[in-house]
Amino acid sequence: MVRLGRHIKPCGLACQWSVLGTLLFILYTVGLIDLTEGYGLNPHLYADDTQIQGSFRFGSANQLQSTLSACLNKVYDWMLSNCLQLNTAKTEILWCSTTRRQNHLPSAAVHVGENCVLPLTTIRDLGVLIDSNVAMRSHVSRTVSGCFAVLRQLRSI
Repeated sequence: MVRLGRHIKPCGLACQWSVLGTLLFILYTVGLIDLTEGYGLNPHLYADDTQIQGSFRFGSANQLQSTLSACLNKVYDWMLSNCLQLNTAKTEILWCSTTRRQNHLPSAAVHVGENCVLPLTTIRDLGVLIDSNVAMRSHVSRTVSGCFAVLRQLRSI
């Protein structure tokens, strides 16, 4: 899963926070969906957050990585030509696999424009931490530690 930099802002649209602004943004970014689907990848857009997902058979992860790299470079060029900013500092890559097959996944950086993005082992998506082995351990441990912090505060009361 690739999560593109969050703050994708159109340069020339002024009707922000209105129904017309949302409609214009959707019309403005519809080409992004066609572009990523052309590479056989699945885009998911939520407000200004865009995710590109793809799957592969065991042993062909490098092929997906090269497809992903080509797609991200086309997305970067498309955004530049449509006056959109891609925040590469907030672009994240997560390779999901079972724990036994984690060592077979690519660890090389993917080029996005002029920057390189390294794969992460945990990303945050809409407030949920997702591990590369999809075990939810990071999310559960963070939730438990937050609960214990609240319990310590309640104990002092």
